[in-house]
Amino acid sequence: MEKGLYKRVSDSEVLFAQTKISTPIYTITVIDYQDYVEEIEDGWYWFNYRQDALDFLNIIEDNEEPIIHPWHDEKCSIQIILTYEQNLTLLSNAPEFGVYIKENNINTIIENGFVYIYVNYILDGHVEVLKHYGAKINYI
Repeated sequence: MEKGLYKRVSDSEVLFAQTKISTPIYTITVIDYQDYVEEIEDGWYWFNYRQDALDFLNIIEDNEEPIIHPWHDEKCSIQIILTYEQNLTLLSNAPEFGVYIKENNINTIIENGFVYIYVNYILDGHVEVLKHYGAKINYI
């Protein structure tokens, strides 16, 4: 279950915010809009489930094979993909991931609104956290 705010970006991409959205024009705090059924602001809606958001916003997620960047470390066997927004949410709620990535010099590529992380292994507890924040994990 991924309760939170969702906004359609394209036919295959949706933005997600678990706690808060801040722009120069407006701020949306999740606690103020839980179970709200109409558009909140600028295309943002509240949903209790990710699939409900995808259905309502008519999003067809890309299930294509992973994009493997030619410059990634060939020793890496796992690719983690997050949208830029998912990555920001993850790092604001679980900052230890950002520290771990920096301290271990993990290959990270930011391209076209996505963050690609290449690793050799993921601890089971980390898989759950990454999936909670919407990460797509590919074993390559």
